[in-house]
Amino acid sequence: MDEKNVNAVAKSPESQSDGENPDIDWTPEEERRLVRKIDFIIMPLLILAFFALQLDRGNIGNALTDYFLKDIGITQNQFNVGQQLLSAGIVILEIPSNLVLYRIGPTLWIGGQIVAWGLVATFQAFQKGLGAYMATRILLGLCEAGFIPAALFTMTRWYKRDETSKRFSWFFIGNMLAAACSGLIAYGILHMRGIAGLAGWQWLFILEGIFTILVGIAFFACFPNQVNNPVSMLGFRYFSDREAEILHRRVMIDDPSKAHSKRSVSWPELKSALTNWRLVPHVVFTIAALAPSSTLSSYAPSLVNSMGFERLESNAMVSVGAWLLIPINLQLPSRLIFLGICC
Repeated sequence: MDEKNVNAVAKSPESQSDGENPDIDWTPEEERRLVRKIDFIIMPLLILAFFALQLDRGNIGNALTDYFLKDIGITQNQFNVGQQLLSAGIVILEIPSNLVLYRIGPTLWIGGQIVAWGLVATFQAFQKGLGAYMATRILLGLCEAGFIPAALFTMTRWYKRDETSKRFSWFFIGNMLAAACSGLIAYGILHMRGIAGLAGWQWLFILEGIFTILVGIAFFACFPNQVNNPVSMLGFRYFSDREAEILHRRVMIDDPSKAHSKRSVSWPELKSALTNWRLVPHVVFTIAALAPSSTLSSYAPSLVNSMGFERLESNAMVSVGAWLLIPINLQLPSRLIFLGICC
């Protein structure tokens, strides 16, 4: 569909009407099949990327059970400062990161982010001393900054407004799966201490970092570029011409503002978002939820170990709660899932 037709449909009164739309020339069944196809192509890559993000962000808590502090020569308080630097890095580049997303698109930017933090996560296995630890923590945060809002924004470009809440919930399942699997994965990998002269925590960073890099490469290769050009960087065409036209027109009719790809965010738009009072409760609830959970994610294996469980087994024990929460959250309404998995 060319730009002239796009503009015509976007400006037409019918495109903004709640009634029957003469611009819709496809059947509900065609649209349902297309949405299922989008789910199969878009969502697994984003969920897998979120899974990798949480693995690399949280595996340092597992490393603590394998003499991480002693091996690199830092204290517990210095470790805590490093964790705060990770959060600081995320905050510093959260907004700039998504401004870049506007300009170069999700395939290049999100794929580049995944590879970048995967490289940092891998090479942090060779850190030694306080300076290296602090540097890798803040660098990891800078590379991860903006990924979650970028992924959520990307989903809004592929789905209609009434379809996004369910997909947001699916996306955050990647977070829960990482919490459920990370301890079990760490339990196995940490037993590799001594192989090739490396500590178990070094193997943990290396293997999970390489996994993330592979996810980033897969994202580059397979994620379709834009709704109006749903072809991957390697030229994979997932949609027929008919499907591609429906894909573009349906989201444009649902929200005509999507007919024009923006390359930046204006100051009035940014000011409007920052002064929106409706966001205040969300910010408060998010801080209240994440403040204790971030601490627990770093120290949960160590806390379980302090209760008398074996050093490495404590990592596997931490996974139990997350596995119990996944089926419970899948049965809850989408908004409750979103709140629950943020906690």
